[in-house]
Amino acid sequence: MNFLGKLFGQNWEEYNAWELHWALGENRWALMALAVLAPLMLWFFWASLRKVRSLPRKTVLYTLRVLTLALLLLLMLQPRLELKNIQPLKNTIAVLVDDSKSMSIKTFPEEVPRMQLVSDALARNKDWLTGLRQNYDVDYYFVSDHTDPVRTEELAARYQPHNVNTDLARVFREVLEHYENKSLQGVLLFSDGADLIQDPADFSEDFEQTLVKFDGPIHTLQAGTNDEFKDLAIETVDAADFGFVNQPVKVSVKLGAYAIGNKNIPVVVKEGDKILVSQVVSLKEDDQDYRVDMEFMPVNMGKHIYSVTVPVFAGEAVETNNRWDFQVKVVRDRLRVLHLNGRPSWDSRFLREVLINNPKVDLLSFFILRTLSDDVDAPTTELSLIPFPSNLLLSDYLSSFDLVVFHNFRYKPFLDKKYLSNLKSYVEEGGAFLMIGGDLSFQGGGTNARRWRKSFPWN
Repeated sequence: MNFLGKLFGQNWEEYNAWELHWALGENRWALMALAVLAPLMLWFFWASLRKVRSLPRKTVLYTLRVLTLALLLLLMLQPRLELKNIQPLKNTIAVLVDDSKSMSIKTFPEEVPRMQLVSDALARNKDWLTGLRQNYDVDYYFVSDHTDPVRTEELAARYQPHNVNTDLARVFREVLEHYENKSLQGVLLFSDGADLIQDPADFSEDFEQTLVKFDGPIHTLQAGTNDEFKDLAIETVDAADFGFVNQPVKVSVKLGAYAIGNKNIPVVVKEGDKILVSQVVSLKEDDQDYRVDMEFMPVNMGKHIYSVTVPVFAGEAVETNNRWDFQVKVVRDRLRVLHLNGRPSWDSRFLREVLINNPKVDLLSFFILRTLSDDVDAPTTELSLIPFPSNLLLSDYLSSFDLVVFHNFRYKPFLDKKYLSNLKSYVEEGGAFLMIGGDLSFQGGGTNARRWRKSFPWN
């Protein structure tokens, strides 16, 4: 190739391949005719030279005729030489290294963390992995519930088990999406297989379909086993994000006990060093899963950090999962609302239902079904409808309400000036007052009410 390049005055050293092309399509019929006539023409070339007696001369003339026919055929084929510089593209191998917290669990009998087994395996096979780069691109990832690309030279320094969960289904989906338009030849997975999302007894069909989509093989290398695995773990704590002062907060704790034996253990809920509630759980050697339901009563408002703890036994593989901290925002007790309604109506029923169904509202509602002027032919002691408790509501217990609502309420038969003064003082001290109109509402309140309107122009 270099000789031809120099012959034509071209530098062909940058090319490493060539390909010859023919113009077969353009002169197809002429070529087919020439191919059919070629044997006849060759015979004619020889037969027409029978008068030539000299065999060497006859051979030379025949050869010239054949070369002329070949040149004609070459001109019709129009050969073209294509020079190429071919750079081979390597397939890829993805190496997935599990960095979830379960990799910090010690194995038996080696008594070393599972991550150490992975690190040792990568170190022992460093030359083999380096050799793969001659034929493949090798990409490294830290994996847990997601994939995190890592450079080869940073792998050992950055390898620390710190992510909470392992979700292999999501990991393989992300790998598949990343190499959607690339050639992935295979996958190497270094993991303990502690997938907290996938149920071992019910293999996910979606996960299976994801694995089927991989063209290359998937090789798994397990770090450690669960033989002689001993651990008491708080697996989940279910508690509300907020609670009320002097109202119980429920806490549901899920425990996992592995090779602990038959023991009675306390499950304790604490705030700092103060024990709020505790419950004894009986562990059985053949059972692993336990559920404990408890409740405690917060007494102060604000954000509080609570902790659930269980004892730490000697020889446990993981000690950090014996404690679980959670936060609860404690707000004041439910809003107390006094709803005084002049008569039953659809709008009052709607408002009452809304307030009753709100868990943050404690509603006290009164409907006026009879007044003091009603003519009843029966003693008061025999009536089921009680008189309106004006003194209790608007003197003794008024300050305990956060909101007082007069809903189409005619106050005159039930409230005298003293109660209106109490209501005025209640609003001045920060209480909320709401009036909803109707045919019984917004009546003249006398001198005291006019003074109130003067003090509060918005009323």
